[in-house]
Amino acid sequence: MTTHTPLARYSASNGALVSGFATAELHHLMGHDLAAPKLAAVLPL
Repeated sequence: MTTHTPLARYSASNGALVSGFATAELHHLMGHDLAAPKLAAVLPL
């Protein structure tokens, strides 16, 4: 028997964020980086 609480109580993503496995920044960027290739094609190098 362990004294640790389960990591994911409600869902895997909530458990990862709460446990510190994934930061809020990483979670946010994963959903909003989809437009980055389109933006890179418009900007000159």
